[in-house]
Amino acid sequence: MATGNVFKERMAIAFVPVMSIVSIVSIMLIALIALIVSVVPVTLIALVVSVVPIVLFVFLVFMGKIFKVA
Repeated sequence: MATGNVFKERMAIAFVPVMSIVSIVSIMLIALIALIVSVVPVTLIALVVSVVPIVLFVFLVFMGKIFKVA
């Protein structure tokens, strides 16, 4: 039975680092998801705020040129 106990102990010793790695990876994934969730709306708002005026300006210039030609 001694060999069985040694095998169990080795399995436990090998199991601990695997579990710690898994927990670290899961924590990193959760942090990454939280970061994405918190950053994406801000970047979207920033994109909208920066792009919309440009689009409006181009649209107005384009409309002005069409009306001047017409």
